[in-house]
Amino acid sequence: RRRQTDVAACLEAIVACVQRHTSAQRATIAEECQLSPANASIYLRRLCEEGRLIRQGEKSETTYRLP
Repeated sequence: RRRQTDVAACLEAIVACVQRHTSAQRATIAEECQLSPANASIYLRRLCEEGRLIRQGEKSETTYRLP
């Protein structure tokens, strides 16, 4: 399990990655933030629920952007 600070750092890294790309897909985010696709999905869902990211599209066309 990741520590709370590790999770916070991952969330901030994901937001920074999306900001750099304007919008990004999960695979790009996972690779750049050195996360497994499963963990990237968990963190992306959390960021969307918190209103820090917006999810657009479906399935393989899904991208994430800042609100």
